[in-house]
Amino acid sequence: MSTTETALIRVVEGQIVAADELRLTLDDLKTRAQGIVVHDNPSCERALEVVKSGKEAIKQITAIAEPERLRLDTALKELRFQRDKLIQPFSEVITPLEKQARDYRIAEQEAARAEQAKLNKGKAAEDRVEVKPDVPNVPGVRFQTRYKAEVVNEEELVEAFLRARGDRRDYLRKFICANADALNREAREVKDMEKLTKAIPGVRFWRE
Repeated sequence: MSTTETALIRVVEGQIVAADELRLTLDDLKTRAQGIVVHDNPSCERALEVVKSGKEAIKQITAIAEPERLRLDTALKELRFQRDKLIQPFSEVITPLEKQARDYRIAEQEAARAEQAKLNKGKAAEDRVEVKPDVPNVPGVRFQTRYKAEVVNEEELVEAFLRARGDRRDYLRKFICANADALNREAREVKDMEKLTKAIPGVRFWRE
């Protein structure tokens, strides 16, 4: 059994055990933090001293737990590797057949929908018929149809949104998203919040 002791915690076989000193340290930190409102240099210094103490405790806990985390992470990766190695030959056998069966089912479903539309064309609602696809069902094998989308021309989508009005504009708006990663990257590079606020409307830039 591998055990490491510190003033705040100890790690025993993947479990973090809090020492009494951890509770005392936390209580002391809370007491020192209580009532601090930063409004001048002395109060700012007191606040930063509390922050320093808290960061030191966090750093200590993280440092002691890290070796065990790395050990467990390595063991988990090895377990996943062994699992995937055993699964792979089974997947190699069934994956091509599963794809063929899926494609066949989709084709049959499309054919059934087309036939249904043809038979119901011009008929009143009460006279319409339902055409179901003729495909086998095997217990234990379940197919789930996945409906996906891919943007092939982003400029065309944006232009359509800009031209649209009313309900259609509201509908297309759902698919126009701001790039938060690019905005944050621009903020880090430019570092001039006032300049960016003027240059990019609808976005709030700030420092923290």
